[in-house]
Amino acid sequence: MNKEETPRRSIWDMLELVEDGFLCLLLLALVLLAFLQILLRNLFGIGLIWADPVLRQIVLWVAMVGAGIATREYRHIHVNIITRFLPTRPKAAVGFLTDLFACIICALLVYSTWNLVRDEYQYGTEPLVGGVPLWVAQLILPLAFALISLRFLRFSVLSFICLIQGRDVSEVKGKGEAEA
Repeated sequence: MNKEETPRRSIWDMLELVEDGFLCLLLLALVLLAFLQILLRNLFGIGLIWADPVLRQIVLWVAMVGAGIATREYRHIHVNIITRFLPTRPKAAVGFLTDLFACIICALLVYSTWNLVRDEYQYGTEPLVGGVPLWVAQLILPLAFALISLRFLRFSVLSFICLIQGRDVSEVKGKGEAEA
């Protein structure tokens, strides 16, 4: 393959690859650590004292990264029973309002979870593992909600453009909207 034939990836494509790869690594770590913990308990009657709190944090990270990916692909939980029967422009208007509302809610969650992380930083309890403070593990909350909020903002802008142009919203949003 020469230079002209090599596909160029945008920064968004690279971000998607990093996001997907990170989720895979988290899931792999979750499965391996849980398997090791079960094996040690059942075969030897011992366990890693730090494994359970780490597993809980990995589950949190998997949930938040997974929610970001689901939103990226517009495969998050949404009720579209009404929008299925709406014409193009009203469907775009409903999409604009619901995506904007979701953006605002996620932005409020950024603020709230940032306060949680800040409070944990200031008044922190025991470290998670090996001296790593719990607030470091909790940073995923405001970061993921910020990313999700930005994605909903993007979807609301796309819906608004579709409303103005009279285009179908499912043409510009992710796979989840078109298949739903």
